[in-house]
Amino acid sequence: IVACYRSNEIHDDHIMVKKIQGLRENCAQDNFDLTEIEIGNFDEASVQTILNVVLNIDSESSRTIGLSKICHKRTLGNPFFLKSFVQMLQQENLLEFNLGLLEWKWDDKKIEEVTAVTANVVEMIQERVQKMPNKVRQLLDIAACLGNSFDEK
Repeated sequence: IVACYRSNEIHDDHIMVKKIQGLRENCAQDNFDLTEIEIGNFDEASVQTILNVVLNIDSESSRTIGLSKICHKRTLGNPFFLKSFVQMLQQENLLEFNLGLLEWKWDDKKIEEVTAVTANVVEMIQERVQKMPNKVRQLLDIAACLGNSFDEK
């Protein structure tokens, strides 16, 4: 059995918490092992490793140090925020693939300047939502009332 959840999104009365507590209590008598792995935010070195892999840059290269520092500062190493932040950099043409050189290009100083207006990626996502057409924002408002997932049908 594999269970994956965000601990800050469920409470002690949640069915998942109760099931895990039950498994903890019964694993010895029922002769099975229970392994729990808590995954937190990435540290700066991990962010750099991820960027090196995503941007296809040699792991020994120091080329992404500046970018990884900015990404870590803006996302605090949150995996979802990191993904969103890097996508935003690409959408805003702050991170571009150069077909002539077959490599990713960016300017640390420009990224720092452009992203310094907002303290973190949550504010940046809010700004992106505000730039969306009114009908899209209205749909997002309705979708938010439905919970963290819904079927578009």
